Amino acid sequence: MSHVALEKFERSQVRTDVPEFRPGDTVRVNFRVREGDRERIQAFEGICIRRAGGGHAETITVRKISSGIGVERSFFLSSPLVESIEVRRKGHVRRARLYYLRDRFGKRARVRGSKKFMLKRDLEAAAGMATIEEAPVAQEPAIPADEPVAQAEPETSETPAEETSKE
Repeated sequence: MSHVALEKFERSQVRTDVPEFRPGDTVRVNFRVREGDRERIQAFEGICIRRAGGGHAETITVRKISSGIGVERSFFLSSPLVESIEVRRKGHVRRARLYYLRDRFGKRARVRGSKKFMLKRDLEAAAGMATIEEAPVAQEPAIPADEPVAQAEPETSETPAEETSKE
């Protein structure tokens, strides 16, 4: 096969539904897991610590802490087992390989968030708060003219204790 034909084939195999993300971003990878004769979708959410390769051979490594134990998993982006990838949070880092997170735990393993990125649900919530409408006021039914209207006793500014002392 010629080099040009090989490149053309590789370009046809590259997925186009992969969102833009970088190392440091928190991503959720939904992938198919086969257990016996059953197949189900399992989610793996964590920090992307590396992105390697290119084209149809591109891989990512995602790290999360599960029950106090660090778990890393690598995914081929062009694999048919990867259902979808969604970016949950943008992180701001200055490295392409975040292997130093392996030695850290707790608050030290956090990645600073990007101020420019807001999740879609945060934007919708902010938009929902901005468009709060007043509730319609219920109108009171009109009193029929043939019924007498009871007169309310005029209120006095005196308290009941003062009234009893006058008597």
